[in-house]
This record gives sequence, C-alpha cells and structure tokens, in this order.
Amino acid sequence: MSRERKSSRLEVEQRLDAVEEMLSGGMPSGQVCKTLATRFDVDTRQVRRYISDVYARREQERALDAPHRREALLRKIQYFYVRCLSGGKLAAAAKALELELRLSGAFEATEQRQQIVADLGMPPDDPREVLLYARKVLARQLYEAMTSPHLDLSARQRIVADIVFKLGATQSRSEIDDSIRRLEDSVQARRLLAGGPKIVDARTIDRPPTARGWRPTETK
Repeated sequence: MSRERKSSRLEVEQRLDAVEEMLSGGMPSGQVCKTLATRFDVDTRQVRRYISDVYARREQERALDAPHRREALLRKIQYFYVRCLSGGKLAAAAKALELELRLSGAFEATEQRQQIVADLGMPPDDPREVLLYARKVLARQLYEAMTSPHLDLSARQRIVADIVFKLGATQSRSEIDDSIRRLEDSVQARRLLAGGPKIVDARTIDRPPTARGWRPTETK
C-alpha cells in the first residue's frame, strides 16, 4: 500500500467524519481502525490518530455547548417549578427549586474547591499515609462548611457536627499509624547503617546469669 502522498485537508475531514459516523454507530475502535485502514489505504496508527482527533473534537464541542445546555435545562426547570407551585404540588416544586440551585452553582465554590484540591495534592500511594490524608480532607471540608454562604444555621451545624465526629473517630488511629510509620522508617534507616541493629530470633540469644528466671543448662 502506498502511504507516501500527504492527505489533503478535505480528505482528512472526510476521514474524520467517517470515524465519527462509525463511533456514533457503536462500532468498536479496533474495528474502525481495520475498516478505515483498508478503505483509505492508510496505516492503522493513522486511523487511531483520527479517532483521537474525533474524541478531542467531541470534548471541545461539549465544552462549548455546556453553557447553552445548562441554560436550556434551567429554563425547563423554572417552567416546571412555576407549574408545580401554581398547581399546589409543593413537594415537586421544592425538588425543582433544589435542582435549579444545584445546576446554577449556588451550592458550589468552584475556585475555592480547586485551590483546596491543589493544596491537598494527590492521595498518597502508601496505605499507611492515607488516613492522615483523609483527616486533612475532612479539615478542609470543615472550613468549607464554616465559610459557605449557601448554608443556613441548621444545615451548617449538622454538617460541622458530622465532620467533627469523623475527625474525632479517626484521630487515635491516624496518630498511631503515623507513629508506627515513623518508627518503622527510623528503624529501617538505622539498619542500613554500618554496625546498625539487626533482627534476630530472641530464642537464639544466650541469657546471662543475671537475667530474671535464669537457670543453668542441665548437662547430661
């Protein structure tokens, strides 16, 4: 197969459209690679690049359309809220109002939460450090609950009390785990030194006569 000629922009767009059509139809990406590689006389790696471009284009279009879709949903919810309220369906109206508040971002502090996540960093790979990381997350959530302008007094007290309970429940365990971890690290570091301590079976150590419960070895 000849792959020397560079594809024109029109050909690339046609191939991307073909990839989009097959993926939208539910065809697996592996089958798309084989089918289009034969149809367009290109390498399967090139088709995989086309598939990546299609996914990237989808994400870009989704990001551009997101505000419009959210606005359309908000208008529908507002209409539903008015109909429910006028019809005396207060429970359904309350649910619609709650959904509207969540979609509008009234309960979210996006920039603040992104900063908190950035400060916390990724969870540790060492399982011994995960509990300490979780306590840091709870502490940041406590700060969010205390400073959020969208919580009334009862909701704030309930959330704060729940977080404080979780912090108290994990305190002793996390401190013990942290102490054990630091002790293990210290022992491991000392064992690597020349003349450092070694782990031996205590039953192989001869007990001196001054040891408690020492008895002379019986000779036969």
